[in-house]
Amino acid sequence: MPGFKQAWSVLAILMCLLVVNVTANSGRVVKRNSQFHYDGGGYYAYLPAHFIYKDYNYAFFNAHSLDAKEFTQEIGGKTLNKYAIGVAILQTPFFLLGHYAASNSSKYKPDGFSLPYKQWIIIGTLFYIGLALFFLRAVLLRYFPDYVTALTLIILVCGTNLLYYATYEGTMSHVYSFFLFSVLLYLTTKWQQSKKAYYLVGIGFCVGLIGCVRLTNLIVILLPVFWGITAVKDVTPRLKLLWQHRYWVLAGVAAVFIGLFPQLLNCKWQTGVWTINLYPTFRT
Repeated sequence: MPGFKQAWSVLAILMCLLVVNVTANSGRVVKRNSQFHYDGGGYYAYLPAHFIYKDYNYAFFNAHSLDAKEFTQEIGGKTLNKYAIGVAILQTPFFLLGHYAASNSSKYKPDGFSLPYKQWIIIGTLFYIGLALFFLRAVLLRYFPDYVTALTLIILVCGTNLLYYATYEGTMSHVYSFFLFSVLLYLTTKWQQSKKAYYLVGIGFCVGLIGCVRLTNLIVILLPVFWGITAVKDVTPRLKLLWQHRYWVLAGVAAVFIGLFPQLLNCKWQTGVWTINLYPTFRT
């Protein structure tokens, strides 16, 4: 396309968003309640519990033919939502828009589960996938030509289970993790390119949010540390670079805990302790 550099990758993103939108808004997807079961229900439950019902035992799930026991357990006599709070944080703007739409409708109930909420969750997944693809595009274009980047983005969305989780399971953590991974990759490559210290703080905060969405994904902290290291000889220069910016590295570590703090605070509020190991009994 003359006059429009790197246009194929932009068109690829638009095509991917169109596919996601058409699939997600099919009657088969929108009318289902399965996104509120099990893991997806646990990630989402914080929103209606806080903004509508003020019920942190999640008894309101039973009134919608759902079962809160799918994502809760009793800890010290208190009901604990077993899933991390980060997905709910990222969904909050779209949940509130759905709540506003339902509250001003004579057709739908403002109950957290009617059609406007489902539609706005879909819009939220489109928003985060779109942002993720643009961040990932920026990273890929540093290493590959535009047509390769375009093909890669199409395969990633349409040829993996990302399409399924962006449509049929929009309340799961996968889309939100994909978004944050893409941001982390972008910040890491910017740090490698410019050596500007404030990117380290952004990297740390992003890693913390990743843990807030899905705790096991905290392993991605290794990515910015080892990105670009292709041989043993590259380790010493990297360590010297980190030491040279040691105060900003410490600021980045502090930013990890800032990003993770909502999850720690939520655990403290629900159980009375800051951390608790729930992995022997469930997946997070």
